[in-house]
Amino acid sequence: MNSQTTNIDGDTCAVAILLYGDSLDTKDASILLELSPTRTRNRGEERTTSSGAQIVQKIGFWEHRVRVPLDNLSRTIVQMISAIQCETVLGRVGIEKAELDIFVPLSTKAQKNGFEMELSPQLMRRLAILGFDVLVTTRIAE
Repeated sequence: MNSQTTNIDGDTCAVAILLYGDSLDTKDASILLELSPTRTRNRGEERTTSSGAQIVQKIGFWEHRVRVPLDNLSRTIVQMISAIQCETVLGRVGIEKAELDIFVPLSTKAQKNGFEMELSPQLMRRLAILGFDVLVTTRIAE
């Protein structure tokens, strides 16, 4: 797996493992993946948004997110997925959906904006067996 970028202003991106489920047990999810979450929310949990609105969490949520230099993106993804020792995550500890989320900000100030990433067949197979969807998002960041 490799990733390549062209003149991206600001050289960091974010990689996250996201888990969702109505009966997701966030503590057991941390044990299963052997990773510490950066954020969790349990179904039914009440919270106040930044705008002051009260909302009730409709589904359990577990997140492990890291910000990394763009040139370490491929290595970070391989390390995160390699750290997961279980056979699959779907259907375990209430996990109904699993995502590998990759976010790369782009800048209008750069001469050429671009992002290229290649996932090896071995990594894609491992992600499929684990039950992960892969989401790649790029947005213009000023």
